[in-house]
Amino acid sequence: NKRLNSYNVRIIHDMDSMFMFLPNKTFFNSNSANFTDEAYRALDLVAELTRSYEKSVISVVGFTEDSFADAISKTMAAERAHKVVQYLWKQEIDASFVYANGKSMHMIGSGKLDLNDYVVISFRKLEQF
Repeated sequence: NKRLNSYNVRIIHDMDSMFMFLPNKTFFNSNSANFTDEAYRALDLVAELTRSYEKSVISVVGFTEDSFADAISKTMAAERAHKVVQYLWKQEIDASFVYANGKSMHMIGSGKLDLNDYVVISFRKLEQF
């Protein structure tokens, strides 16, 4: 989605899953779980895209900058993820398949993506029976 690219949101597709990487610097005030003014416009686009994944489990995981002690960092990560989920709920995204979490993992894959700078939304399609 080119409009999300303008907010530095990265999107990765993998089989039946999609991952959105929302940069903390764009979405949150420094050392805070409060949204920036710019975040609301971007979150509206995230909600729009999320609606196309109706039959999915949506996980929102927060990661924070290295400037916090571990316990505070994990709390901040969870608060940021929860704020994103609350915003999606207000946009009438089905709450029964959306959940938030905070993790204290520093790198993913080859180490090229430092997750401390992101809130990650993952979409996994539900199996049809």
